[in-house]
Amino acid sequence: LAAGYTYSSDYNVSENYGAVDYWLIKLDATGSLLWEQNYGGTDNDRLYDLQTTSDGGYIAIGYSASVNVDVYDTYGGNDYWVLKLRPTGVVEWEQNFGGSNSDRGRAIQQTSDGGYIALGYSRSTDHDVSGNYGSRSATDDYWVVKMDDKGKLEWEQNYGGRDNDYGFSILETENGGYIASGATLSEGYDVSVNHGGYDAWVIGLCTPTYSEMNVTACGSYTVPGGDTTYTQSGTYTDVITNRAGCDSVITLHLTVNPDVEASVIQNGPVLQAETFDANYQWGTCDNGFKPVAGALEQTFTADS
Repeated sequence: LAAGYTYSSDYNVSENYGAVDYWLIKLDATGSLLWEQNYGGTDNDRLYDLQTTSDGGYIAIGYSASVNVDVYDTYGGNDYWVLKLRPTGVVEWEQNFGGSNSDRGRAIQQTSDGGYIALGYSRSTDHDVSGNYGSRSATDDYWVVKMDDKGKLEWEQNYGGRDNDYGFSILETENGGYIASGATLSEGYDVSVNHGGYDAWVIGLCTPTYSEMNVTACGSYTVPGGDTTYTQSGTYTDVITNRAGCDSVITLHLTVNPDVEASVIQNGPVLQAETFDANYQWGTCDNGFKPVAGALEQTFTADS
């Protein structure tokens, strides 16, 4: 399969919706044309990257200024335009991302979670685009877009400096992060140094992970990060560093039960109540003080 964009509407190109369209051609092993298809609207639609997806279909990205035919929406200027295609080239879904200025998609990859990560460059500061570091209105930043398997925006982020930063390639890494590359004319903000003119610029990215824990504790509980101890029940947040070097955000649903008998001597796994000549019943604090069957002596040996 080959992909790009076309101005044509004759010979091998069966149709053109106006100006420039995305264009895909499917070839057999000898180079003979099996099928071809254009995609877009009546304005400029330029395709820059196409990848095979796990279901045998394709994911494509470029940019579009159209708002008709195959293109459902636009925020103004050029938007990233993502096409999910079935193996036959039929459109499964399409989605635009961007703001009211120019946003040009250049690379896309399916990620290990079934979604997609995209890179290009953007001059916008509105709609989907949260920021731009440029000192002029016509200055581009790298712009990374993460979407789910249906093309819904999960997160986005700009990277760069005060001048132009053009993102051309992005890949997911083995540790769950991303590596992006392109060219920069900048210095400042995310760009540590510029050697003159346009430099190659490579950035490693990682994203936070989120999880929840339900914990029952006796008396108090120290969070996994080790820096905070809670004595009251409640919902708390703890942040630790995961193996990719990013934040792992834990929502902790904590139930703290009071200690029923504070006068207990502990010697390793052996617990001994200091009260003599009494009736004894050992219970498990983290299970609603459920009695331990047969634990009726002054001493108790815990097995965990």
